[in-house]
Amino acid sequence: LQIPQPPDNSMVDARSIDLTSGQLMFDLTPLTIGTAGNGLNHTLYFPGLYGFRHEQMITAQIDDYNQTGIHVTIAFGKEKTGFTWQTSAYVSDKGDGATLTLVGSNPATAYIYTDRNGVAYTLDRTQGSNYNYANTTNYYGSIDAIATVIARPDGYKTRLTYKKGTYFYSGYGNVYPVRLQSAVTSTGYQLKFGYQSNTLSQATANAWQTFGQVTAINNAVDYCDPAADTCSGFTQTWPSVSYSSTVSGTDTIISITDPVSRTGAYRLDSSGRITGFRRPGSGSDTTTYGYYTNSSAISSVALANIGTWTYSFSLSVPFHSALYTQLPESCRLVGLSER
Repeated sequence: LQIPQPPDNSMVDARSIDLTSGQLMFDLTPLTIGTAGNGLNHTLYFPGLYGFRHEQMITAQIDDYNQTGIHVTIAFGKEKTGFTWQTSAYVSDKGDGATLTLVGSNPATAYIYTDRNGVAYTLDRTQGSNYNYANTTNYYGSIDAIATVIARPDGYKTRLTYKKGTYFYSGYGNVYPVRLQSAVTSTGYQLKFGYQSNTLSQATANAWQTFGQVTAINNAVDYCDPAADTCSGFTQTWPSVSYSSTVSGTDTIISITDPVSRTGAYRLDSSGRITGFRRPGSGSDTTTYGYYTNSSAISSVALANIGTWTYSFSLSVPFHSALYTQLPESCRLVGLSER
């Protein structure tokens, strides 16, 4: 299943519920290296269903054809923005000063997306689903381009290196998945992405694209080939975060262990919804989430030993309302957001 793009707009409350959609949406940063200005963050974002996006997950997607041209969505981390082709150029949907241009022709080989702050993203179309191979699966779903370079106006750059594999899918044909191998900055920091399998086949395809470990490295101290599956021979132990998943009945448990060996776990049901979270050191879920029937909208959030928040959403009026219960009346909160 394709991990959803970020929403156009969101209004997230203290319990990570987006009051505009009713979905659970949150981010966490289990790993960093360097400073805020010259380093890297490994930040995860849950967009409401199926799995986590991350900060270096930057894509372009052609998502509809209409009378004014082709519409392209640029998704990066927990944000997205759109552009529509009008006559001879892409025009920003938001009108915020951001631009999108094509590089090359027949076909174009890349997009250059420049945000309103002057940060330029080069997105490679040759590794996208629609360039060479009709059956390419690219980056957890079909997309048109993936980011390879992020360049700030001050000269700071981050380069993203990928690996494309191939395997035969019975009854379908050849599939060409792509995964991110590393993010490396011009200041010498690297996030090295390790996966649950380096062997690619129909049976191991999901593991080949699923994080097993992410390591933060200072390449001025220890070099690591950005394109390699793994690196060894380091002079010291670099901080890392590890991931594992297990199946419990129809649920999937995703465990995340941070650099100081604390492990938390998220429980996802068969519909891709998070139904529980277990804090490090706990033997059971410390937060549980209830949902409306056949919906990704939250009906309740229960915190162990604290209380339960219940949510109701109405589509018959231009507002979503959220109300939590089981706490003193002085703490009661009603949240409203325009639909």
